[in-house]
Amino acid sequence: MRNLTESEVGPLDCNDEKDEGCVAVETTVEELAALGVGTFCGSPNNQCFAALAAKGYGKRKCRGWYQASSKTVWGMFHIRIQTDKTAEKMSDVVSESHGSLRFNGDSLWDGYKEFEIE
Repeated sequence: MRNLTESEVGPLDCNDEKDEGCVAVETTVEELAALGVGTFCGSPNNQCFAALAAKGYGKRKCRGWYQASSKTVWGMFHIRIQTDKTAEKMSDVVSESHGSLRFNGDSLWDGYKEFEIE
């Protein structure tokens, strides 16, 4: 997992997650799964990234806010995906794993789609 520089970050989302002790990171679904990272608003220790990795989405690059102390991602999370159809399939996988990552639309970065953590 690599911390993004300030010039790479831009306004990741409308939430001021820096106040929550989060850092902007670039990583992969597979790495988040291996680290046991979940979503902040999901059920405790939710396995949404592990479910995505198990369904073949492990190599997808991700950007978003990460809080090391709780091993969770916050706010909006951005995953490299080419089509809305794929994003919707991934959203369905996450819902089945009791995670909280819902497809929300285009990202600020080319090739990324935005997922809302609810």
